[in-house]
Order: sequence, then structure tokens, then C-alpha cells
Amino acid sequence: MSRFPVLRAVERANQLVSRHLGRRLEKAGLTDIEAQVLFHLDHLPAGARPAMRDLKSAFGLPPTTLTAVLDRLERRRLVRRAVNPDDRRSTLVVPTALGRRRITEMSTLLSGIEAAVSGSVSADDLVAFRRVLDALEKATE
Repeated sequence: MSRFPVLRAVERANQLVSRHLGRRLEKAGLTDIEAQVLFHLDHLPAGARPAMRDLKSAFGLPPTTLTAVLDRLERRRLVRRAVNPDDRRSTLVVPTALGRRRITEMSTLLSGIEAAVSGSVSADDLVAFRRVLDALEKATE
């Protein structure tokens, strides 16, 4: 038994999911962070204008890293950047039609994993798991 059973379980789950998703993302030509950025752009509240500064805040990435990610996504025609009409100093980032197709593919993949796990455990198990994750989040703030 591990000396740190909670942390080891979380680490192991992360590794399993990362490997599973990584293989599929590789086939789609995406890195993990590129997929996360695309998914984030598609899951903003209705009417939200995703600006660069919002992405920097959401991911906590250094500006140069986020710019490199967006450059790659833009080169592959998955996002486009535009001047914010409400603030010309600000840049908006919007998924293209191809980017939205990739997001749909990822959503399908994630839904399958979610359904498989949710169908294998009880609702009480999921509530307890969420409590553990909440406690972990508090402990690491």
C-alpha cells in the first residue's frame, strides 16, 4: 500500500486518462493543452467573447506559451484571432468550423468515458469522489 494513497490514486487516474486521451488526441493532431484550449473556447457562457486575457487567466500559462499554442491552432485553421470590436487593444480567439468539429469529436470521446465510469459506480460513489477532490483542491490552495 502506498504511503500516500489519496495522492497516488489521483496520480494513477490522471495517468490513465492522459494516456487514453493522448492516443486519440495524437490521431487528431492535437496536444493536450491545444485540446483544452479548444474545449474551453467552446464551453464559455452564451455570448461570451473569449479574449486572450481570459485564456491566460483560465490556464495560468505564461503569455509566450499561450501565444505558441494559439499560433499552432491558427496555422491548422482550428481557431482564428480577431480584434475585439469593444476594445481594439484586445484580441478575441474563436474556434473555426474545423475547430468546432474537433471539439465535437473530443466531446464524444469524453462522453463515452464519463458514461462508462458513471455506469460502473453508484451515485453515492460519485458524490464521495467529488468530496475527496474538493478536499484535495482545498488542501493544495
